[in-house]
Amino acid sequence: MAMTMEELITIMDSVGQNGSSQLNLRSEDLQTKRVVKRLPMLKNALKKKSKLLLETEIALPFDPQTGKAEPDGFNPSNKYRPPFSATTVALALKRLADTSEILKSTLMKRAGVTNWDTSDYEHFTKDDWVIFDKYRVPRIFSLTVTSIKIPAMQGSDSNNLFARDYAVSVKRDPEGNVVGEMPVFLAANKFFRDRAYEKVKDYEDSIADANPPVTEDERKKAKSDIYRENPVQDDHPANFVRLFELPLGNDFKLKDDVLSGASEEIFKEYEVISRYKAAIRNSISKYVDKSWSVCDHNFDFWELDMTCPTTGDDTTMRGKAEIGQKTAFERPVPVDSNNYSNEAVENFTIAFRKYIDSDPKVENKVRASMRVSVLDEEAERRLVAALPTVIDMDNDKFITQEVVKNNAEFIKLIFGDEGDELVEEIEAGVSEREEGALDSDAAKADAKTYDLTDDDFSDGPDDLVTGGEAELQSLDLSIEA
Repeated sequence: MAMTMEELITIMDSVGQNGSSQLNLRSEDLQTKRVVKRLPMLKNALKKKSKLLLETEIALPFDPQTGKAEPDGFNPSNKYRPPFSATTVALALKRLADTSEILKSTLMKRAGVTNWDTSDYEHFTKDDWVIFDKYRVPRIFSLTVTSIKIPAMQGSDSNNLFARDYAVSVKRDPEGNVVGEMPVFLAANKFFRDRAYEKVKDYEDSIADANPPVTEDERKKAKSDIYRENPVQDDHPANFVRLFELPLGNDFKLKDDVLSGASEEIFKEYEVISRYKAAIRNSISKYVDKSWSVCDHNFDFWELDMTCPTTGDDTTMRGKAEIGQKTAFERPVPVDSNNYSNEAVENFTIAFRKYIDSDPKVENKVRASMRVSVLDEEAERRLVAALPTVIDMDNDKFITQEVVKNNAEFIKLIFGDEGDELVEEIEAGVSEREEGALDSDAAKADAKTYDLTDDDFSDGPDDLVTGGEAELQSLDLSIEA
């Protein structure tokens, strides 16, 4: 029997949910480590083939009770998105629409239909799919992080091919400016960004009279490479997805018992977590834009067939990284294709839906599985101690007088008395450093035109876990220190 809206609300109340955008993981309770099962990371391996199911959810940009976007309630920035399967939520809304003319008319108008039978709210129909399709999105879990790539901070035994993410909380005004004191990591980001601007200006001067002329693509790549030298990134979202990984044979078929033997309990064995990396994101976008509509058969999940390369070096960090980069997430052979019996497929989809509906506190589990430490006071102290190892104040010509003047407090914090002397020399007009052409606002705007937080910068292979296991087991994951 389908859930009613009252039943959904009752369950959400019991687990601290209210139907709002809880999936942005801003609740202190959701970000605090408890005794919660941790999901394994999706792993790459030579010759591996898997079918991945990425759960979908319903996200309404308006209040279902009023049919309107409410400034202080549910709206496009705070969508109504209960933590249940897409089908369960759709049927509950269908039941509500059967008695609420406001909701029914709103949904029909937005779907562009003139007729919708809501009397059977126990079964999900093709007409229901049309009504709710535009609100069906991938369930993504986001955390605000900074990415830091400083070997001295990560430790000698860490994976230094990639930056390490740290969860952060930054208060900003409506214009995006930091409210209150600027955190150390943002001050560091600004310093390196300003230095990069000076280096970019030097590069542009060097190619002004180049023969043959430098192409626009070459210029953009060179500038991007310079800005990507910044070892401390701005705050940005790190996105994760929960996947259900099913083993595939060489013929890309599932074993019969995977479908026919599916149950709520067995889906626990299939659960994994992954960064919402570009390769997965690009494939999912084909469901969103309907390019893969021929494969879109189940309202509660989207399918991907993952194929890892057959050759490579799986004994080194770099080799594993290359295997991950060559792993493809391809158009699938759907689970309800002619390869499987209707009875087995029905059993599988019902079990999947029941499992999703039984797990309304999924955010706790996902947050504990992200393996992202908090940039707390201790981590910030390690950052301050490590920064001098990646700043050559004596010999770096791009740390100009303008860079020092615009980052004086940061330099004094990191270099102490030496930093004080450096700032005083410049203020007294006796510094031998180049004056520089820095425009901090222009540097900020210029850096934003380049994607400095993509997979190549901060996404290592998911099975390369950053941070010691002991540290992660005992970690306080609450953002607010």
